[in-house]
Amino acid sequence: MKSKLFFKVYHNVYLRAIIFKYIKLFNIFNAKREFSLESINSFKYKEYLNHIKINLEDSKFSPQILEKSIPRNIESLEIFFNLQLTPTFTLQDMLPTLQYTLPEFQNAFPAFQNSFPTIYNALIGLQNDFPTPQYAFQTPQNAFQTPQNAFPTFQNALPTLQNVSPTPLGQVQPNLRVIPNIPESIKILKIENFYDIPNQYEFSNLNQLKNLHTLEAKFLPILPNSLPESLTSLFITKYSYVIQKGTLPKNLKNLYVTFDSLKEHECPIEKGSLPDTLEVLKIMGSFNFLVEKGTFPNNLQQLEIVPKCTVQLYEDFFPPSLTRLSIQLSELNIQLPNKLNFLSLFLDKNLDKDYTFAPSLEFLIIDTKSITHKNIPSNLSCLIFGYSLRPSLIDTFGISILPKTITSIDFGYFFNKPLEPKAFEGCNNLRSIRFGLSFNQRLYPTNVFPESVTSIIFKNFDNGGFPLDDDFTFPKALKYIDFGIMFDQMIGINTFSKSGNLKSIILGSAFKQKILDNSIPASVTLLELSNSKYEYSFKPIDPNNTNVKLNIFKNVILKSPFKEMITSIEYSPNGYFPNLSEGHYQSFPTTLKHLKLPFDFNDPIEKISLTDKCQLEYLEFDFSFNQPLFRDYLPMENSIKTLVLGEDFDQILVLEYFKKLETLKVYGKPKLILKANTTTLYSTPIKKNKDHDILMNYLITGKEPSIKDEEDTDKDLGDEEKEDICENQDGNIFYNLKLIETPVDNTKFLDSLNPIFFRFLKLTKKPFKLFAF
Repeated sequence: MKSKLFFKVYHNVYLRAIIFKYIKLFNIFNAKREFSLESINSFKYKEYLNHIKINLEDSKFSPQILEKSIPRNIESLEIFFNLQLTPTFTLQDMLPTLQYTLPEFQNAFPAFQNSFPTIYNALIGLQNDFPTPQYAFQTPQNAFQTPQNAFPTFQNALPTLQNVSPTPLGQVQPNLRVIPNIPESIKILKIENFYDIPNQYEFSNLNQLKNLHTLEAKFLPILPNSLPESLTSLFITKYSYVIQKGTLPKNLKNLYVTFDSLKEHECPIEKGSLPDTLEVLKIMGSFNFLVEKGTFPNNLQQLEIVPKCTVQLYEDFFPPSLTRLSIQLSELNIQLPNKLNFLSLFLDKNLDKDYTFAPSLEFLIIDTKSITHKNIPSNLSCLIFGYSLRPSLIDTFGISILPKTITSIDFGYFFNKPLEPKAFEGCNNLRSIRFGLSFNQRLYPTNVFPESVTSIIFKNFDNGGFPLDDDFTFPKALKYIDFGIMFDQMIGINTFSKSGNLKSIILGSAFKQKILDNSIPASVTLLELSNSKYEYSFKPIDPNNTNVKLNIFKNVILKSPFKEMITSIEYSPNGYFPNLSEGHYQSFPTTLKHLKLPFDFNDPIEKISLTDKCQLEYLEFDFSFNQPLFRDYLPMENSIKTLVLGEDFDQILVLEYFKKLETLKVYGKPKLILKANTTTLYSTPIKKNKDHDILMNYLITGKEPSIKDEEDTDKDLGDEEKEDICENQDGNIFYNLKLIETPVDNTKFLDSLNPIFFRFLKLTKKPFKLFAF
């Protein structure tokens, strides 16, 4: 019944458009935003906020004002008092105010406490800009009876809390590093590592707690019954004690523990102390320790031991349930579990030449003195040599060590052995080969890679100092090849197959050989060079389909005949570009299609001489650029399809100047408008007698709902939204714009963006994530 009702609503075009409109709005305003009381009250999209950080000035704060200001549906809240301290005005002077406001703060919440699904950082702190003494997040000890009372009593104020993460800023006095009272409804608790857990504090009353993360317990052992039985994930750092029987919850599934200051060769986990429910165990530390037989539970699936283990192995030492194992041992003299499909193994001694791993193993990282074909599982798909492993690919039995099932191989740092004729014999599924920094052997005609290989990456390869002549040909299936930074040898006309599969050739900064006519297949769409002083020109491959890219590492002026072949220029993030020479940017070829400017470029736009770059389709300004983009200094026939603006950019961007723009990537805070010098109201293809919600629905979703005309409810949209919407010849008011991509936490740009552009937004996540279970 519910599914029928859902699809009945979903298949209604008008209702679906409304649903997606509000989903889009909630996504746009999902990231954390920082407000004062004044700014949050005037924020237009307050009801769509999920995560709020609010700075309170003590003189204007009261619980009643806060209750009226904060929307009811938020998921996380950070609250800070901004105290401007001076040498003559300290926290002691604020004591009467603190005594009054902090205990009363909790009274601001009960009116809407039941609507809080989670509070992520529900915490009152004290924050200031005064450099000395260090008062950041510090309350006078005599402000309350105990340091514990420096925090609100969450258990009484917010009984529906599910997620709490105390995160104070700055240095904290040791006697104040105490976690607040936690309500029993908490399911996820994250505690920063500068908090101390007092002996009298118990977590056992948190009977709904599932995840306890970053519990620093350097001076406090885990006591029996101190953790709730509901706990399934536990992350402990700086633990200085042995984990004993009866201390871990019986339902624990994930345990990550970093040991600190244990005695050398001490067993950190008492036999029988790990619960039978444990599935994932990661042990970290910088010492050798002993592991006794029977330590690991029978249901354990993933085991990672980062420090070196001093262990006497017995048969069935590891539980048979293991599917992933990462470990460092002195030697391996037992059979590993049959269910393993991932193994990372580092051995001090040689692996016995007849040792065999489980046939189920698919991914192997191995570092030992030597290996044979018997050591490599017959069903292996991915093989990575460790740092010091450098075996011959043909072992002492005269057989290749590579299994026929191999699809990917990484030869590691020190491997530099010749590739024997039979090294890849029968490896018809091999797709990817990667060589390390040491490999520089000559490739002979008899060293043919399997025809199935599609990707080859070298690092310091120079073919042993010999040219790649016509006697050697890379595989027909090859799509991508990177010769690395040291390659500088002649490439023969037949070195690359003319099968039509090869798309990318990467040549490093050392390459200065002449590229022979017809040596680069017509199928290549990217030819990348990093030698800015390359002296030769060469016959065009396919000017319409091939991107000849130059990576610039140093400050040079492009004067060689090669520059007229360049269609793409990028400046290396690690390059050296001080005081670029006069005329440097003027030397760019008119054939340029792709341009990424240096990290620190912030010259006026006219310095790049873009007016004659009519083929330019990709333009990227990096972090520092913040100059106006005037129409007169852009290409006369602007063909730019992708424009990237860095974090410092906060200028006005006029879409009319980029009529062929399809993708706009924004990391800064530009003001995006459709047309220069506009002051009039919206002029749209839909009738004026639609109400404002229908108008916004059309602008955000791009779909005009089929409903009957209603009486005119035209409304003033406010000065911040007054802008002419102009159409191109095809009637598209946004020209060719298809996508505006910006990080979800680029809130200043999102908050200033005109709602007419919401329909193009794609929000991206941060490039990294905090650890999560």
